[in-house]
Amino acid sequence: MAKATIELITALRLTADNLRNGAYHSWGHHGACNCGNLVQSVTKFTKEEILQYAHTGAGEWTELAIEYCATTHAPLSLVFAKLEEVGLNSSDIHHIEY
Repeated sequence: MAKATIELITALRLTADNLRNGAYHSWGHHGACNCGNLVQSVTKFTKEEILQYAHTGAGEWTELAIEYCATTHAPLSLVFAKLEEVGLNSSDIHHIEY
């Protein structure tokens, strides 16, 4: 279960505000889906950068979260490390999408 850190709460609120104010959202786009928009808030990466990083793995965020290994140094690992820093785990990432 997510840790309700100040950073996570701030990121979730920023993401909700961004979406409410017209931020691009696309269910099938790793950088612009629910999790992609949250990653934008947490990392300041663009949706294009997130898409590029996500394509280093296989599948949607739900599969990527399951296969995530914190000991590697691939760009996708950086994305997950940033999400962990604000209090999320792989199960939380799955729930953000569904």
